[in-house]
Amino acid sequence: MLRSLIAGVRALLRPAERNAEIEEELKGFLEASVDERVLRGMTREIAERNARAEIGSREVVRHNVWSAGWESWIDSFARDLRFAARQLRKSPGFTATGVLTLALGIGANTAVCGMVNGLLFSSMHIRDESRLTEIGYREQGGSWQRQMSWSEYRTVQSETGGVFSDVFAEDYSLDGLSMRGRQPERAFTDYVTGNYFEGLGVRPELGRLFHPGEGVTPGADPEVVLSYRYWKEHFGSDPGVVGRSVAVNDHPMTVIGVVSKDFVGINALLGAEIYLPLAMRGSVESLPASDFNRESNRNLWVYARLQPQISAERANIALAVVARQMEAGHPQSEKGAAMHTFSMMAARATGDLEGAGGLEAIAGLFMGLSGMVLLLACVNVGNLVLVRASVREREMAMRSALGAGRRRLMQQMLTESLVLALLGGAGGVGLGVYGSSLLSSVNLNTGFPVRLNFGVDWHVLIYSAAIALTAGGLVGLAPVLRVRCANLTVILREGARGIVESRTRFRDALVAVEIGSALVLLIVAGLFTRSLQQEQHVPLGFNPSHVLTAMMDVSEIGYRGTQTRDFYTKLLERVRALPGVTAATTADSIPFGMVNGSSERVVVPGESLRPGQRPPLVPSTIIGGDYFRTLETPLLQGRMFTAEDNEKSPAVAIVSEAMAERFWPHDDAISKTFSASSRPGHPILVIGVAANARYEDLSANICRCSR
Repeated sequence: MLRSLIAGVRALLRPAERNAEIEEELKGFLEASVDERVLRGMTREIAERNARAEIGSREVVRHNVWSAGWESWIDSFARDLRFAARQLRKSPGFTATGVLTLALGIGANTAVCGMVNGLLFSSMHIRDESRLTEIGYREQGGSWQRQMSWSEYRTVQSETGGVFSDVFAEDYSLDGLSMRGRQPERAFTDYVTGNYFEGLGVRPELGRLFHPGEGVTPGADPEVVLSYRYWKEHFGSDPGVVGRSVAVNDHPMTVIGVVSKDFVGINALLGAEIYLPLAMRGSVESLPASDFNRESNRNLWVYARLQPQISAERANIALAVVARQMEAGHPQSEKGAAMHTFSMMAARATGDLEGAGGLEAIAGLFMGLSGMVLLLACVNVGNLVLVRASVREREMAMRSALGAGRRRLMQQMLTESLVLALLGGAGGVGLGVYGSSLLSSVNLNTGFPVRLNFGVDWHVLIYSAAIALTAGGLVGLAPVLRVRCANLTVILREGARGIVESRTRFRDALVAVEIGSALVLLIVAGLFTRSLQQEQHVPLGFNPSHVLTAMMDVSEIGYRGTQTRDFYTKLLERVRALPGVTAATTADSIPFGMVNGSSERVVVPGESLRPGQRPPLVPSTIIGGDYFRTLETPLLQGRMFTAEDNEKSPAVAIVSEAMAERFWPHDDAISKTFSASSRPGHPILVIGVAANARYEDLSANICRCSR
């Protein structure tokens, strides 16, 4: 086997020597055959003539000897490649058209694949990604959600050591980071447990990262870890940053390290800029300890690393046992609780844990559309190649008459199509890289560190090479089938008249596929356009025209309590005094904003719940007095907020029309009361009903209360 391999490589590298050896062997065989015939009584002249007749053509013998080895396949393919290159060079117009058409189709697929890969499949640069999972939580009768409370996380961490080697969590926020002599700058922060980096297997670029024992005791670890990008952009890649004092929301902290350059976080779109211990959040953001420890305050993304040899199914069994323990310990807040492991794809995207969410669905849609574009490009080029094959029918017939087998002709036609597709693939990768760079450089102007990392890595290159080869096979299918089914003898006899009959059923089928694919793309484009036109006329419930918004959080500069209220009061007074301003207000969230307020479980007196049913979850927004007048949202009943509605007066709320119909369908909602999960047992009085407005998407009105 080894000798055959060495001989084959030697023949490919030194074909002249191989041919000389074959000639020497033929010469020796011929002389031995002649000598044998002479011994049998023939003259040498007749013996030589008979021996040469027995051997046949030297070219045929040499070809048969070459064909006996594996190297003949490579040599034949190399010859086909050279011949294909010459043929394509002789037809520059056809070559340019085919390459450009395929490049556009492959380039579109490369760009879309780069986008999908960057969002869902690219490496997170962590240790053993396949063993990492996200833990989802579900209440009785509800859907799987991605967040858990601090107490739930601690329970899972302490009770699942047999199936998980690490259980860690994170929570995102916006805070202000300032250095000595500088104004605070808003940063997207990630509050993580002490074992977060160790569980992921992330190494520091500078200094150190958090230890597993840190981030447990509130206020005990005032430390900051910087992302590599934030360190580079805001600290000028200063290696002396470790040990420097900074302030987060005017809370003194110390920089202890910089995360590795490769690690940009788990979330595919938002990359954290600074990392803080989770237990520091209460101190930094002035949150009461009761809120941090409340079971219903679920704001932690929880991840776990499976122990070696432990399957996800076994881990889910262990989580089911833990859920039952939590339900027994907290029957009210944990009734009907369930937990389950999910793929990290869910953590990286923004979709639903139970199925394809928005990001996955959009990615699938664009992959399908780009595939249709590639199919259309292949059919177009296939038609061109088929026409060219019709013109070359006489050439194929002549080669067949000279001894080329039908299989050899089909191989040559397929090789030409593959060369054409590979040239298109090279151009397509270039276009895809350029398109990916354009997508990555888009500025969304969100104020958040949105990361559009759509670079081309080996996943995308392998995908592009695969679709280029597939495109070559599809393009070459038409001429190969034509050669396979053609009667080359008749074509050779009739000459050029064979070209008149070039219209075949296969070409008709290609035209039908081409028209059908184009029609599908046109229908999809038309539906998209129609949907966009309809969305532009969807009633929003507010008037966004001439409304200017600005997002700020004065806690980032250390303002607290009365300082915060006085600041916003004076700010509104000065804004309302500006020329052209008719109304101004404040709110903790705005419609279609990046921050959408919070959600509360609403309990209405007299409303009966089924056994085990949890109170409904209702989005809520804290707003200022002129909120509805500023957004021109009609107030259908009751009154607006006034200056008398403050922390010293009874709690009041204005509810949406949808919420009023949901809880008081046959009665007037004004003067009704309800309580929220953030303040159980404290009644909230309904003083007004506002018209429905769309806050998070255009699909439906949402029950909502404003306070």
